Amino acid sequence: MMNETADNPRHDEFLRLYAKAQSVLRCYVYGHMPDSHRAEDVLQETALVLWRKFETFRPESSFSAWAIGIARNLIRNERRKAARSKEVLTDDMETQFEAAVLETVPETDERRAFLDPCLKRLPRRAFDAVRMNYFMKITVERIAKTQGSTANAVRNLLYRTRLILSECMEEAARLSGEAT
Repeated sequence: MMNETADNPRHDEFLRLYAKAQSVLRCYVYGHMPDSHRAEDVLQETALVLWRKFETFRPESSFSAWAIGIARNLIRNERRKAARSKEVLTDDMETQFEAAVLETVPETDERRAFLDPCLKRLPRRAFDAVRMNYFMKITVERIAKTQGSTANAVRNLLYRTRLILSECMEEAARLSGEAT
């Protein structure tokens, strides 16, 4: 097993690669795990396994693909424990989902650079709804109570806000000369 101290020469390399792959890995795990608490547990376990097995990682290969492979195995183990047939994707669906997530890696990194400025331009109510729903994983119903609104109104607000963010990010990409 790898020496787990910060003095390890590969420690910085691991942190760099993990930080770059983290958003894709989070997307993959949350896409497979309907319960956000279970998904977070799987993400933490994945990070531990990645670090423990980092010495077996081949630098010429994709860290994101390697990390998703490990997460896939942990998700399968979690499913076996949970034995909830409604939540299980077929192997074919899982393979298709994994391929779709991996295809978005470069695009996700490029588009992420445009997201923050677009978020800052949102009206406060829309920004709060996005922050609560997507970043804090708060349900639409709870957001509605917080904002003194109905769940339907919040769903509509989130839908309109996603359209605004998408247009803003596309415009920013076009202006910077990058294709999205």
